[in-house]
Amino acid sequence: MQDGPLKQANLTVGRFVVLLLLILALPAMLIAVFLLLDAETWNGRLFAVSCLVLYAGTGALYLSLKKGRRIAGRVALSLCGVALIGFAAGYTFSPSGVTLSDSKLQSVFPPGRHFTRWTPVSLVPEIDQTKLGADLSPYADVLMTRAKARRMKALFLTAYREMQRDPEFVAVGSVMGHAYADAFALPFNERHLFSYIPTHKPGQKLPVVLFLHGSCGNFKAYLWTWKRFADDHQIAVVSPTFGFGNWHHPGGMEALDWAYAYCTNHSALDAGRIVLAGLSNGGIGVSRAVCQNPGRFRGLLYISAVMEAEVMASPAFSQGCQGKPMLVLHGGEDERIPLQYVEQPLAGLIGTAAVKTKFYAGEDHFLFLSRRVEVLEEVFSSMAPW
Repeated sequence: MQDGPLKQANLTVGRFVVLLLLILALPAMLIAVFLLLDAETWNGRLFAVSCLVLYAGTGALYLSLKKGRRIAGRVALSLCGVALIGFAAGYTFSPSGVTLSDSKLQSVFPPGRHFTRWTPVSLVPEIDQTKLGADLSPYADVLMTRAKARRMKALFLTAYREMQRDPEFVAVGSVMGHAYADAFALPFNERHLFSYIPTHKPGQKLPVVLFLHGSCGNFKAYLWTWKRFADDHQIAVVSPTFGFGNWHHPGGMEALDWAYAYCTNHSALDAGRIVLAGLSNGGIGVSRAVCQNPGRFRGLLYISAVMEAEVMASPAFSQGCQGKPMLVLHGGEDERIPLQYVEQPLAGLIGTAAVKTKFYAGEDHFLFLSRRVEVLEEVFSSMAPW
């Protein structure tokens, strides 16, 4: 007697849960549509299609529960099965996150932590994530016009398309999930770094660029941009990851300390020749690290960087950069960090640090990618002798 009402109540709850899932997943499905239209890779398209098929299967399940039709249930089961096969195929062709022990490029995690291959961030290649982000950026950033977004996308795609031909850079996968988690105030793994150590003689110790990424995360395109510099000049590049790139947040200096310890403990790296570099928000990390540990770094490099005037005016910063080479590279048309904002704190360092500035007329906040050859040659010559 109670089976009928109980069954009906269960169906009602089931319909509600499935409908709620459909509503909550709708924004993600809109992103999947954009990804399908935007993706450069088959893996990106496969992930988008699998998401959309799974959503259609969930919709068919709702109709099955609402109308009580078995055919809708069979369609739902079939669609969900196809989606799972798609995800499994994407996983099979996704990067492992691991390179050979003798590879120039390494993605380094602390003991007990590792690359998470099964997440959407790992299944969708970073080139597709970046392209999609560039296309959506005008809707989220008041400074990003459509024209600027197109330019930014073209600059990043140039680097990523080159990078796609390098098996090592493909194999290490993406750590952009750290940035997404940080953006939504979720826990993220603040202990990770990319390390690129060029070919060198046995026993040779290489100078190091310790590079702090900017806002939106540790894009592999940045490390790829450093790659030719590293190969041409036999200089290692170590790039720690810290979430969205807010190096002033709790844990930022500890992440940098961990990367510095990696440099000092690596047999191929010279701890006495580390240049600390920051791009955009990474400039915050550079200035604060100098205040906390002034003796660690041989030189300082700011590229399109945030300059914290109060930090750079402090006695700790003045003492920390005393006599050290400091190179500041900035775009003359950088609206995100205007030139006058950069010049103000530098004026107070005259007579303290060996400051050299180079401002690129007509260039915006993406100077590091738009003039990468010139920028990196300027870095090499200004920080000599390495």
